[in-house]
Amino acid sequence: MSPLRCCPPQTPRPKISPEDGQSEAGIDIHTMSDDERWMNATVTRHNGGEHVLYDLQSQTFQVLAELGRIRMNATSTLSLQQPIILKSSDGLDLHGYLSLPQGISKPYPTVAYVHGGPWLRDVHLNKDPEVPFSTNRSYAVLQVNYRGSSGYDKALPEAAKGEIAGKMHGDLTYAVGALASQGVIDPKRVVISGGSYGGYASLVGMTHTGQVPLRHQFGRYLRPLDID
Repeated sequence: MSPLRCCPPQTPRPKISPEDGQSEAGIDIHTMSDDERWMNATVTRHNGGEHVLYDLQSQTFQVLAELGRIRMNATSTLSLQQPIILKSSDGLDLHGYLSLPQGISKPYPTVAYVHGGPWLRDVHLNKDPEVPFSTNRSYAVLQVNYRGSSGYDKALPEAAKGEIAGKMHGDLTYAVGALASQGVIDPKRVVISGGSYGGYASLVGMTHTGQVPLRHQFGRYLRPLDID
């Protein structure tokens, strides 16, 4: 079967490599031709990206359309989503991402942006518009893959059993505390936001973290009612 022809022919571009000056990219594969030569994919970078038709034989691609992130970045430079590793209260490795606003100095006001599930997870370059929306408005964005998140070894989901509103929420507060102790974020200007389980975590923050003395406190809570 021949590949789907959805656009006029374009001059094939060479394979992207680090020497091309391109930033780190994520690739989502959508479809592939029966002969496994042609691949329809989306290439995402923190400052842009494209929908492409990739020729696996010649290692070249044709751009079908550009992502809206390119226009956003042209208007206001998008921030990098930096991978981080923090320790939980009981010694688990917690992976996550920190996106910092540009043009202001630390400590940063911060949005603790909690993913849903709770068995889902935050991933690099996931195209979530709320991250650049917040960094564009001078907030750092902290995303933590707390215990119960998928994609890690068995210890992380096992440690979540019976810990909703307990150590699962504690992973968020410890992450905030760790970055506050390093002078990265301002513990007096931290908000929490999220949908699904992230909405539940926002409610827990309002009824627990904001009232019980801890090493730091969440100061405000956004979008808490989007619960599946």
